[in-house]
Amino acid sequence: MTKEKSFSDLETQFTIQRKRKLIIINKKKAQHLFLTKNYFNFINGFEDLLLKDNSSNSKKYSNFKTISDFNRIYKLDRQIAKSLFYQLSNVEIELKSNIAYYFCEKYCIDGVIDNLKYEDISCYTIPDSNSGLNQYVRYFYNTDSRGKLDNKKTHKLFSKHRIPIHTNNLIFKGIIEPDNRPQHPSEFH
Repeated sequence: MTKEKSFSDLETQFTIQRKRKLIIINKKKAQHLFLTKNYFNFINGFEDLLLKDNSSNSKKYSNFKTISDFNRIYKLDRQIAKSLFYQLSNVEIELKSNIAYYFCEKYCIDGVIDNLKYEDISCYTIPDSNSGLNQYVRYFYNTDSRGKLDNKKTHKLFSKHRIPIHTNNLIFKGIIEPDNRPQHPSEFH
């Protein structure tokens, strides 16, 4: 069970770390690190690496541990996170590009009308109600008023959407109709 902690100001945070035998030469710099890096992320996230004995209740750091040791670990963690995010972003871009390429290769080879096949649900493999977790599968099917699945294959992407608009002092005289014509970049002169 998580131990409930009360608020500790910068002075208290500094005192806690000094009692744990952390070497801090510049108090103001240490407090600035606690404030700007988030004390919990900066200290608690890495203290297990620097403690003498993890199993004891009284936390004391190994000999000669300084606030700079925490700062180096924090910076390394940020660099790893940044590098990992960069690599994941590259994977996401490559995955999206490959999906678009192979989808278009199969379904979008016959001109403008064919390019709109991404709107055609028959171009997709729709899972049946037993092929995965219900929370994902049911997204592809309509539900009736009781929440029971209707086996008609649809997807929320292909449903008509209504957007409620609340306005004040609006006077509109006219008719709004959907434009169902296929749109192609060459049509926008």
